[in-house]
Amino acid sequence: MTDWPVWVLALIDVLAVHRLTRLVTDDILTIPFRWLIIRSAYRRNGGEDVGADPDGYVDAAMVEEPADVPMTAVLVRCKWCTSMWAAAGVVLLHQTIPRAWLPIAAVLALSSAATLLARAED
Repeated sequence: MTDWPVWVLALIDVLAVHRLTRLVTDDILTIPFRWLIIRSAYRRNGGEDVGADPDGYVDAAMVEEPADVPMTAVLVRCKWCTSMWAAAGVVLLHQTIPRAWLPIAAVLALSSAATLLARAED
């Protein structure tokens, strides 16, 4: 795979999990997909049709009181939930296809690092 130290590979994977989590829960690029998942989750549960606000319907307050919130909708809005599944996927990919995973992880990690640095800059 690579001669990089284990801590470097672990850091790459940590940043990849961070980026994947943000991509699923908060990224502007995934609003249409997240919105489709949320709407279909509510429809499957027989709940009311969600309104026109794609990012405001399932929020942190609903995660604390999830009785009427479909778990699929919670999953795409809850960073804690999503990060758990993203981490499991990253570990699985790292273990099963390390040569293919490393370039993908590096791109995700660099994107995550750039985002974190930009926030620190502001």
